[in-house]
Amino acid sequence: MNLDGIIVLQDPAEIPADPADIPPEALINIDVWAALQGVKKTTVEANRSRHNARRGTPQARAGDMPGEDTVLGRVPFWRMSTFREWQASKPGKGAGAGRPKGTGGKYSPRAPRTLQLPGSCPHCEETIRRKDLPEDAKTRSRRSLELPALCPHCRREIRGEDLMAKAST
Repeated sequence: MNLDGIIVLQDPAEIPADPADIPPEALINIDVWAALQGVKKTTVEANRSRHNARRGTPQARAGDMPGEDTVLGRVPFWRMSTFREWQASKPGKGAGAGRPKGTGGKYSPRAPRTLQLPGSCPHCEETIRRKDLPEDAKTRSRRSLELPALCPHCRREIRGEDLMAKAST
């Protein structure tokens, strides 16, 4: 679609093979925004709603979706230059999202949290079977024992780190 010399992209099928070929003044809607970002339209709609609620408040975050540049009818549109600026300014992986590295409690984030049954105790090398465990043992399923747990043979505590150490030797 062409509106007074301005290209208006409303269908992801209209996106050229190289999105860099879209002129900066071109207008894009939510469908095209989602296709350029590689997500579903509902994701963009949810982000837009969430970011509109935060805009101008102390809860506003870097990387929030910008407000629309124009509205045609009831449909919001952004300039391609706005999309590119937003994409370039988004914080990267690990920029304040999720749990900070190394704060996984007393376990390493990569340490296993269960022992697959039957499995062997890292201390006494005895095989631990489901039938060897007391009735009150914490299990996730019939085939895994939640850690930390006591070995029914040597009565020593088995932790995720113990299994990691055994696997690396």
